[in-house]
Amino acid sequence: MAKERIESGINPTMSELDVLVEELVEREQTEKHQRENDDKSNSKKKEDGEEMRQKALEKHGETSKRKREKKGGDGKPKKTRKSSSDIIEYLREKSEQEMKLKEKHLELEKSQQEEEKRKNDAFFNVLLQQQQQQQQQQTQLMMMLSQQSQVMIKMLEKMGK
Repeated sequence: MAKERIESGINPTMSELDVLVEELVEREQTEKHQRENDDKSNSKKKEDGEEMRQKALEKHGETSKRKREKKGGDGKPKKTRKSSSDIIEYLREKSEQEMKLKEKHLELEKSQQEEEKRKNDAFFNVLLQQQQQQQQQQTQLMMMLSQQSQVMIKMLEKMGK
């Protein structure tokens, strides 16, 4: 179809068969590219898996040697002695970290205590309100009983007359 366009210089009408053939060709090419991509990714995954397997099977010494060789070293471990200043620096950093950790712990405890105090205060306020309501109810009840008894006394006095 593309040849016909180029050769004639016109746009020929495509038959249904031509359209289907072009669609099949496009699908086949798409599937071919997809298979190639899948094959590449599968081979990459396989290589990665093999490399991971080799790393898992090698000993610690071999691992450190391989890492040194990757960095451009000669494969032999470099022996260094730590000076006393390195040890002192390490101990100082460690004590600073411990102090920071203790400070955070104390701050956490303080915030927990404040939260507990706030909860206790709220609970106390609720209890106080309940007590006041009960006292009001008792006062109202006493007033009602007093009024009832006065009404009863007046009724008895009227009945006695």
